[in-house]
Amino acid sequence: KYKNSDLPAGCQDSNTWHGLLIPTIAHAAGGDDVHPWLVEDDALILILMKAWKTVYTKNLTLIDHSIVPGDAVYYVVSLTNTAEWHGGFGSTAVMMITSLMAADPLYESEDNRVGFADFWLEDNKFLFGDVDSDNKKEWSGMWQSTFVLQTFMAHLNYTQGHVPVPELNSRG
Repeated sequence: KYKNSDLPAGCQDSNTWHGLLIPTIAHAAGGDDVHPWLVEDDALILILMKAWKTVYTKNLTLIDHSIVPGDAVYYVVSLTNTAEWHGGFGSTAVMMITSLMAADPLYESEDNRVGFADFWLEDNKFLFGDVDSDNKKEWSGMWQSTFVLQTFMAHLNYTQGHVPVPELNSRG
């Protein structure tokens, strides 16, 4: 429906749209009280409005632009840019697992690849940095596994350049 050429005049100047606004929105959408995989319209509108006002605060022709569901800004952010952001997580995860398995002859057989997946998925082992014990109460390093950290890096790379928006509890 809409594309970047439909966005308000001047909002893409000096790479402001892709270099500041989009990373700022993704940073806020990946924060507290927002489900990053299903950003509700009311939450997205709030994030968009606050991020827009912060990013374009010195641009008198853009500062008062009204953002509503269905307009060009909303559409391009909600359907295009968030899809890119989410796709980055998926691509990173697939590439990481594929590279890991391609580097080890142990995973040449389908049975061994299934075993690998079953091991890491059991009790969400993939979330922990240390799962050496058979007793899951002894696992440590929640959110510190290679899988989580590399996927989180995709988010950090995408949000690089974001602007702090204190009203969204978004810091630099």
